[in-house]
Amino acid sequence: MFYFGCIETTGHYWWAPGPERCQRPTLCPWVIIDLTTLRGHKGWDQTEGIAHLKHRDGWTLLGFWDRPVDDRFGSNSVFVTDNILSGDEMLQQAREAFPGVWARYPFEVRIGNEWDREKRL
Repeated sequence: MFYFGCIETTGHYWWAPGPERCQRPTLCPWVIIDLTTLRGHKGWDQTEGIAHLKHRDGWTLLGFWDRPVDDRFGSNSVFVTDNILSGDEMLQQAREAFPGVWARYPFEVRIGNEWDREKRL
């Protein structure tokens, strides 16, 4: 499990559990991890806590808008793992891997709509 987002200060970076700053996982199929880029539309609804799930090449991505650390438009949290997981499984494993990140969310995180499976990122 990896996290792409803010920890304690603004700036989105890759993190391994610990949390420990790291590089993008080599085999991760998403080169750019930014929800605005992934979705391709800056005007897309940025309601905090509505998580979106995506599967690609044996990996699962779970991402949602959040602003507890970085209040700028477009701030988000993204969790990725090299397994195919359901939304509920991804939520549980992300909480276990990054409890400090999850403790800061003042909102409920829930699965919203799954991104269109026909679109390639």
